[in-house]
Amino acid sequence: MRNRICSFICSLFLVGSLSGQELINISNTLYLHNPAVTGLKGDINFLGQYFGLSHTNIASFHNARFFLEGRLPIFKESTQLNLAAGFAYERDEIGFLTENNWSFSVANHFMFQNESKLSLGISATQRRMYFDNSNVVYPTGPSVGFINIKELKIAHRYSVGGLFESVDKTVVFGGGFSNENANQSGLYRINASLGKAFELGKNFVLSVNTFNEFAFANTSWLIAVPVKIHYKKSFYFGATVATSQYIGAITGARLNYKKVGTFEIGGGYFTPLSKLTNHRGAGAQIFLNYYFTNPEKSESFSYF
Repeated sequence: MRNRICSFICSLFLVGSLSGQELINISNTLYLHNPAVTGLKGDINFLGQYFGLSHTNIASFHNARFFLEGRLPIFKESTQLNLAAGFAYERDEIGFLTENNWSFSVANHFMFQNESKLSLGISATQRRMYFDNSNVVYPTGPSVGFINIKELKIAHRYSVGGLFESVDKTVVFGGGFSNENANQSGLYRINASLGKAFELGKNFVLSVNTFNEFAFANTSWLIAVPVKIHYKKSFYFGATVATSQYIGAITGARLNYKKVGTFEIGGGYFTPLSKLTNHRGAGAQIFLNYYFTNPEKSESFSYF
């Protein structure tokens, strides 16, 4: 029994230690950490990304995420009832551990007279963690202590969040709170994000975004800061740093068609920043996003 518990805990520790590296693309990550983002960027949104490590001394790691969400065509006559709903699926494969997450979120976007926006959202997530090393052949003997196991654990996470967006979409800040019930013990987290865009001449814009998350269970604090330079709202490149975890580069391009929507494709590469994270290895991420907005609304471009 002790070996089963130790094996499962080691796998879960790897999940937690890798979560910071998933923050290389903050815009996509907020869909998991702050449900207020639901339906914020368009009437219909699709986001997909793949994230993986090139090598690690513990286990290989692969992560895939898909988001489908949008605004609900109800309460059209109300200026303050702008509801949106979203669905997200995430799959992790970490050695012998496979984790599947299903999330559902609802948000409302309140419009102010100066066209700035305040969004509030809630979400519910089910996590199914399956550990299986039954096909592994271990050395035998009274002092070895290895054991083949299959184990399924289910946890639920509930989140609330808020996000404010300025009228010109150059300032965004928000925060959230989540509680996950795993093994009858609550895992409480709070997060905050802040973004600001600065004009650099006629064609360039510098955007700085931050994501901060504090986990009460192990009193850990994660701070990720991506900095991007945008050229004519169509191409960007930059770098991301997460405290005591990694440093990475990110680039992407946007194609905007008035009657079709906006397509965004990009990728990133990161490497460990300290000796504490060297065992995770370097990694890469690719993402493809699509945002459709009714051309009659003529919403402003967002850098976040």
